[in-house]
Amino acid sequence: MTVELNKDDLVTLVMGFNLYNDLINKYSGLEYGHWTGGHVDEWTWHKWALERLDEEELYNIFQECKSYKIED
Repeated sequence: MTVELNKDDLVTLVMGFNLYNDLINKYSGLEYGHWTGGHVDEWTWHKWALERLDEEELYNIFQECKSYKIED
């Protein structure tokens, strides 16, 4: 299947991922989002930061998040 995605589509796809472990450290260090711990425990993307990236950078983040495996 071939799908054409524009930059807004890629931002939306990336924002759909909830991050874990080393990806949290990586992307919070780049200020692409932040982790809320305690009662909530969730990753929140900074849409404004993602919108500053180009399509290739967004696609690379998407691929990395998609392929990330949680170790048991």
